[in-house]
Amino acid sequence: MKTEQIKQQLKICSDYVNKLDDASANSSSIKIDDRPFIELKRLISSTDTWEATELENTINRLNSTVSRFTVGRLYGIVNMLASKYKNIEKSYKIFISHAHKDEVIIEKFTEKILRLGCAIDSQDIFCTSIEAMGIKTGEDIRNHIKTNMMLSDYVFLMISENYINSTMCLNEIGASWALDKKVKPFLFPPLRHDAIWLLEILKSSPINDSATLDKLHEELVREYPLKTGGISDWNKQKADFIASMN
Repeated sequence: MKTEQIKQQLKICSDYVNKLDDASANSSSIKIDDRPFIELKRLISSTDTWEATELENTINRLNSTVSRFTVGRLYGIVNMLASKYKNIEKSYKIFISHAHKDEVIIEKFTEKILRLGCAIDSQDIFCTSIEAMGIKTGEDIRNHIKTNMMLSDYVFLMISENYINSTMCLNEIGASWALDKKVKPFLFPPLRHDAIWLLEILKSSPINDSATLDKLHEELVREYPLKTGGISDWNKQKADFIASMN
């Protein structure tokens, strides 16, 4: 997954920076290979925009004579990113943005629709209200949520009355839209699609609608290709979830 790619590329860049540092200390002239940093910039361009911009500006300064200033900038950027990704074990297929007051429904959706119905592994879901899928003790909540949203493939917006009354949840709507993610807004009854103006753009769907869930199932199975239990099993899990919502 992308997180592992970034970590591997950071290791390559770190080793190369050390090589450049040795050369600059000895006032040596070496042929600069900027490809490791260009690849790192490509990998982080959608998730770490500030660092990507700084990296690009520094790459443009590279030339045949290695300066301590340029090496210092590269060292700082690479180490900043390494520190940021140190405690991020992986990226996720799905990030579930929700209000904690809705955790009972979220647990049912995660269990019935995603895990049993679509065969999505629990390790591929980021959900803060479910202990095994969320934030570990001692981690910075806001930074952790932001980073994991950026690294996820999909962002599910689980929009309820509790959700629209939460400032953090509304911020997550804006963030998911700005990050140009595959956003799936699901409305809890009795909310309508005009509950939040942004939802009119994002084309939200009722979470207890059978056709909506069928479309989600088809998309996820096609996207990942997952080994599900077949259509009869899916229909059972879907029916159980809709019954719990009603």
